[in-house]
Amino acid sequence: MKNQQLFITPAAGKQLIAMGVTRHPRVQQALKDHKLLIVGGTTNSYIVNELMRITGKTPIDPKAFYRGISVPHGAKLNRMDYCGDILFEKGRVAEGGVDLAETVKTMTAGDVIFKGANAINLRDKTAGVLIGNGISGGTSIPIISAVISKRVKLIIPAGLEKRVDEPINDIALALNSDRVEGTRMIELPGRVFTELDAVEALSGCKARLIAGGGVAGGEGGVYILIEGNDSQLEKMIEIYQQVRGEQPLEL
Repeated sequence: MKNQQLFITPAAGKQLIAMGVTRHPRVQQALKDHKLLIVGGTTNSYIVNELMRITGKTPIDPKAFYRGISVPHGAKLNRMDYCGDILFEKGRVAEGGVDLAETVKTMTAGDVIFKGANAINLRDKTAGVLIGNGISGGTSIPIISAVISKRVKLIIPAGLEKRVDEPINDIALALNSDRVEGTRMIELPGRVFTELDAVEALSGCKARLIAGGGVAGGEGGVYILIEGNDSQLEKMIEIYQQVRGEQPLEL
């Protein structure tokens, strides 16, 4: 077995995750025979457009496919009206977006939901999402209901820059305390899918996070170590060359 080090920016990571997760057998099956619901988010916009490419549809504009985001102080966004969450049903995409709360009511076992996260614990493979609307719980409550009551599969695509050390449940307990101001957090009952998972899905290589950080557009970037045989490494390097120049989203 041989190894190679790769530096992946958050933007490149989003594209890598999209390429990897759309090749997941459960996702391929849902795209063909079931419902596939993608909830608005920046990483999920890459997933939508990868699915659009696979099915021969017109890509969406990422500026119209996110809700809450984190930006530097003073940032000015050229935001478009939200286009609605995206639903694929047996390979066909619903025009004009869908209402999430109503759509999840129609979902059943075999269907898949994609929802992003704000925090991931790599050791536990758990994820949490920040909740700005403490009254309704945002989009998380109807999704959790569908996962529990209807056995819908939840996949949580999230970049490694969102990793945290503490258990997600401990962070949620702290943020949801009546002594704390600001956002709340909910732990999501789904499968976390990061750049490390994407590497294995796309090439068969094993991947480890070894370092992080960067400047000049590399902020939030990570170094990963990939290990595999010659053909696996060759395949992964080829994919890496495709995504390494991915430019940050201009929102």
